[in-house]
This record gives sequence, C-alpha cells and structure tokens, in this order.
Amino acid sequence: MRSPDLQQLEDRELALTVSCRYCQAPTGKPCTTTDNSGTHELINFPAHLGRITRAQRIQRLIAERPRSTEMPQTQTDPHADTLPAATDAHSPSNHGPVVGIERRLDGM
Repeated sequence: MRSPDLQQLEDRELALTVSCRYCQAPTGKPCTTTDNSGTHELINFPAHLGRITRAQRIQRLIAERPRSTEMPQTQTDPHADTLPAATDAHSPSNHGPVVGIERRLDGM
C-alpha cells in the first residue's frame, strides 16, 4: 500500500487472519489482483472488501461468544442413564392388568 494510514494497516492485519474468497489468497498472505502485466498484490487497498468484512464478522462472533471459563463445568457420566426413573405414575400396573401379558414369567 502506498502511504497507508492507521486504519488501513489495522484492516490489513485483520484481513490476514482469514482466507480471501475472492482471490483465493490463503490465511496470512495478502490479496492479489490480476491485470495485463500479471498477478500482483493489491496496492491501493489493504485487502478485498469481502475479506475485511468476513474478518470483522468472525472477530465480532468470537468476542460475543461466552468464554469457556465462564461456562459452568458440570461433571456428567456419559454412561449414566439420562431417562427419568420409572415411577408409579408411569407404571402400567396402577391402571389394572395389561391384556396379553402373563403375570408369571416362569410359565407355571
């Protein structure tokens, strides 16, 4: 960039944190443009506008996301049964006999 001001330098540094979807420049590499003399870095702009906007959006989302230290840490057993235990209200025995099921399981 020719004589960049502070805002352009900040935009360029921020834009380098993401890849450019316009020119396919990878993260950490400056945006490029193609003309009659070939491909070269952008001269008058810090990066493509879409790349700057995307980097600002990602930065804002990271800032708004709650930190992991602020989140409550609950210790749960992954093998524990997460279904509620059967109670009398859910048991079919309080509604009378169930048709088709024998009371005795031993067959006698």
